[in-house]
Amino acid sequence: MSEYKYTRVDFDNPSFLFVLEDILKNFLGCLLLYNPYIKSFELRGDEHILDFGCGGGTDSKCILDFLNENGYLTCIDTSGYWVKKAEKRLSKYSNVECKLGDIREPIRKSHSIAINEIQTLLSVAGLREAEYEETKSEYRGKFIWNEQI
Repeated sequence: MSEYKYTRVDFDNPSFLFVLEDILKNFLGCLLLYNPYIKSFELRGDEHILDFGCGGGTDSKCILDFLNENGYLTCIDTSGYWVKKAEKRLSKYSNVECKLGDIREPIRKSHSIAINEIQTLLSVAGLREAEYEETKSEYRGKFIWNEQI
């Protein structure tokens, strides 16, 4: 089983510091954090991408800048507060959909599942991991359909 212990966190009522972090990431995140990472995937622009745990959509906005009119982004978060924030932030884009849903993500021990569990779930769904980056606090993987091998 997982080494992580799940603890319920109230994401619909974020703290002031959490909201402030989102605001700062919105202004500086694309340039300093997300764009270099997204560029490393060498997207064609027509991919269909799932951003689970999208929060307020700061990284989603950066992903959309790499997609063309044939690309599509689906954003999912467990918090109605953050989904509404993402919908507002991404409203100028026509190729994105924000949904309220429960997909667990390995970010912190307080609300996550083990990385190997995510890899197994995606493998069962017919995907394989092409690339990944793992730090102490996050995991980012690029998965492709097995037919694209």
